[in-house]
Amino acid sequence: MLQKNFSLLVVSGAELIVILSILSALLTGCTAPDKKDIKAIQPSQVPHKAPLAQKQASSFDYYVNYDDVLEVFVWQNPDLSRDVIVRPDGKISLPLAGDLEAVGQTLTQMDKQITKNLSEYILSPQVSLAVKKFGEEKVFVLGEVKKPGVHKYSRQASVMEIISLADGFTKDAKLGEVLIVRGEIEKPEVIRVNVKKILAGDLTGNLAVQPRDIIYVSSSTIGEVGQYIRDYISPVIFSIVNLEYLRRGTPRQYRETR
Repeated sequence: MLQKNFSLLVVSGAELIVILSILSALLTGCTAPDKKDIKAIQPSQVPHKAPLAQKQASSFDYYVNYDDVLEVFVWQNPDLSRDVIVRPDGKISLPLAGDLEAVGQTLTQMDKQITKNLSEYILSPQVSLAVKKFGEEKVFVLGEVKKPGVHKYSRQASVMEIISLADGFTKDAKLGEVLIVRGEIEKPEVIRVNVKKILAGDLTGNLAVQPRDIIYVSSSTIGEVGQYIRDYISPVIFSIVNLEYLRRGTPRQYRETR
């Protein structure tokens, strides 16, 4: 009888050990990761700029000016994400980050400064910065020009005049493959310009540029225009400006001046 009871106790103890092991595994799986784990996880969950955009945008950067409206986004911190206008004193103000010099600073420099200031209060802040509205109208010149970037719009300026603001073409520029992208980047009006003809004396293709136009000079033959815009132009533009800036309700069109 004693032995039988003892056997039962042994069996009950084994079951208890199994139950405790299961509970321990479950509890371990539910335990929140420590700060070290969070720090390692966060960056991989944040949408990064496309590698192409990083490569092309590294050749230029927009310098913030008075009255520009900047869109500041702090991942997982909606209370800190907001639009800010550059004040007459050349600064902006953000919660926790404080007053920051803006005029004359590049977007990259401001991004780093905001991140640094927020790091005192937030674990590994992920900040992105874009121009939502320029204080004055701009045009964009990208691709195979010597100084790609954002340039001041001049009323009735022609394609060639705007390209001259970017110091002209590089040696790799394909002069028969120049695009003017106008309006909403996802459904733009696209004008294909043959600069070879313009340089040869046919000025009919030297069109007047409009505010917010994107002039892109390719280094190779452009096949399907829509795909080309998605692959080469959109990533660069979205690294600089807010999508809303380009939206003007322009219907989708495509024409050539060949």
